[in-house]
This record gives sequence, C-alpha cells and structure tokens, in this order.
Amino acid sequence: MGEENLIEGMKNLRISPSSFWKQGDSKTSKSKLQHLTSGLKYTIAYENIIHVGDVLEEFISFLTPIKEELGLLTNVKKTMSIAIYIYEDMPSFLYGVESIQFLSYINAELDQDIYYLEE
Repeated sequence: MGEENLIEGMKNLRISPSSFWKQGDSKTSKSKLQHLTSGLKYTIAYENIIHVGDVLEEFISFLTPIKEELGLLTNVKKTMSIAIYIYEDMPSFLYGVESIQFLSYINAELDQDIYYLEE
C-alpha cells in the first residue's frame, strides 16, 4: 500500500494524521529546510489524566486495523505525540508491553509533552 492509499485508508477509518508531509516538502511555510523523508504525525491531547499508557493503548486500538500497512511503510517517519495538560497531580507513564511492541512493529517514535497549568 502506498502513502496515498494509506492516508485514504485512514480517512475511511476516521483516523487522520495531525500532519503529513512528503519527502522534499518544506518543514514550515517560511523555511527553506526540507523534510528528508515522508512522514505522519498523530497528536492527541488530554487534560488531567491518571495514566498516560491508557491514552496510548486507546489510540493504538484505532490503528490496529492498519497495523500491517503502517509496518510496511519503512520509508515514512511515524510519530505519535501525546500532549498532557495538568492542573494538579502528575500522571503515571507506564506503557504496556503490547503498546511498545506495536510502536516497534510500525517503527514509530513516541513524543510526550507535559504542560502544567495553573488554575
């Protein structure tokens, strides 16, 4: 499955990447820097969650139907980005073996951002 077919398949599953770029595209609208590879980035944001691993597992469950196709895209950079906005307690960052194996299988990076917000 090519890049365009994968994106179309994700749209059918109502899974749209937060951003998608092709090799040679500019990194920003005002930049001369170009992406060296094609890529997909998924960003999910939550407020005041207890377990970040639960968020990742939930998102992986949506991607499971296209796991094989994602794994075949070896020339595409894949990033799952989780943004956590907290007001009080710091959430736990425990990931299950299945989640780590899934990310490894599709060769995806995991990016985590935590933002502490004052009420």
